[in-house]
Amino acid sequence: MNNENQTIYYPTNDYVFGKIFGTNENKMIVQSLLNAILKEKVDTVEIINHYHLTPENINEKSGAIDIRATINQNIKADIEMQYSPKSNDIARFLK
Repeated sequence: MNNENQTIYYPTNDYVFGKIFGTNENKMIVQSLLNAILKEKVDTVEIINHYHLTPENINEKSGAIDIRATINQNIKADIEMQYSPKSNDIARFLK
């Protein structure tokens, strides 16, 4: 098998991230990830793909969340893959 013409895509790629973590077929992977990050027992995860944020006023940008999950039927979590720091990260996370 010739590997010279193959491209390697990493999980930090938006498309690959969505395929790994953004499907209900793979929600056990998301559940394991959340268990590790939160250090809490996550009983259930519901994946909602392609969640778009609508700006509240004309001066704000719209956006999309990689994964919106409901954890244990009552906690809403927005999960977004970031691989390079941006100057406005804290403001974005607190919205």
